[in-house]
Amino acid sequence: MACTSAGWELHFSINGQLVYPSLLPRQSLTIIGVAYSFQGTGTVKATTLLTAGEVVFHYL
Repeated sequence: MACTSAGWELHFSINGQLVYPSLLPRQSLTIIGVAYSFQGTGTVKATTLLTAGEVVFHYL
């Protein structure tokens, strides 16, 4: 899964396939947290957060 931003949009992708685009309420936005939720079975194996292509957080 990946979440990327471009201008006024957030793009959610799974395995490189866009699954959900979302408009932002305003362009200047600071993300201060991330939450995962699953229905059924699922697991998060690793989390990597990047800004401008640079890793700012990585958890295995």
